[in-house]
Amino acid sequence: MHIWMNGQAFFGLGRLMELVAGRYHLCLTFLLSALCGSFFSLLLLPNTTSAGASGGLMGLVGFLAVLGYRRKEKLPRKFFKSIVISICFIGVVGLIGFDIINNAAHLGGLIGGAICGAVMIKKDSKAMPVEVGAAVKVLGSASLLAIAGISLFSILKILHI
Repeated sequence: MHIWMNGQAFFGLGRLMELVAGRYHLCLTFLLSALCGSFFSLLLLPNTTSAGASGGLMGLVGFLAVLGYRRKEKLPRKFFKSIVISICFIGVVGLIGFDIINNAAHLGGLIGGAICGAVMIKKDSKAMPVEVGAAVKVLGSASLLAIAGISLFSILKILHI
């Protein structure tokens, strides 16, 4: 169920990210947010085993929140509001299911994604989709390779190969 829910969230958020910011921002934000979520999880829940993409997914939400705030004029009127409502909904679900949900990873990923958005979405530009500089292209491509490598390694570990 968890894998299915994360897959559905990644499909929807990934499509939205590609539409408004491009695949390089998607890959880079996902990887950095997943790492940030893992760091928060390790820091705040050191005795808990955790696995999943929730931190990376929450990072995409954080990035989209910054985008919605900085590009209000270019996005649908309720874009930012719907992202904030989603964050609140996820927070409430996290409070209800705190014993089975890694809220530390969610928080870390959200913060990581918001930082990515704050750094990568220029305040003085109103271009949509978000501009992609050379550095983001290189780092985004490297992130995709890292995600693929980490995923392959994880699958091999799970299968004991």
